[in-house]
Amino acid sequence: MQIVRTAYQAINDADDEALLDLCTSDVEVEASGLMLDQARTFRGHEGVREYAASLREVWGDTLRSSPERFVEHGDSVVVMAHSSATASASGVAIDARFTHVWTIRAGKIARFQTFASRAQALEAVGLRE
Repeated sequence: MQIVRTAYQAINDADDEALLDLCTSDVEVEASGLMLDQARTFRGHEGVREYAASLREVWGDTLRSSPERFVEHGDSVVVMAHSSATASASGVAIDARFTHVWTIRAGKIARFQTFASRAQALEAVGLRE
């Protein structure tokens, strides 16, 4: 679970290289469209860089995600997180809770998914509320 905590720190610090050090070379980021304008899957280290750049384009350096609760299940860690940000162009602010699923393989992050609801995230790893 420490790797996931470290990943949140790297994301909040906008430290792409530190984040990439935690990821497998074939990592996948499944963006739900909640923080960007469309759902999309980003693949590999270049995909992670593109995802991070897309988030910064929309939210500038204001995006913060704070993990509040962790549920480990097999090779997955489900995290209930509080996120806040202010859109660069419009000034519209968000303050919401999202649920993330991190899949760990051989001690590295192999997949990151975002969900609007805790129930969806838990179901994605075979759990229920």
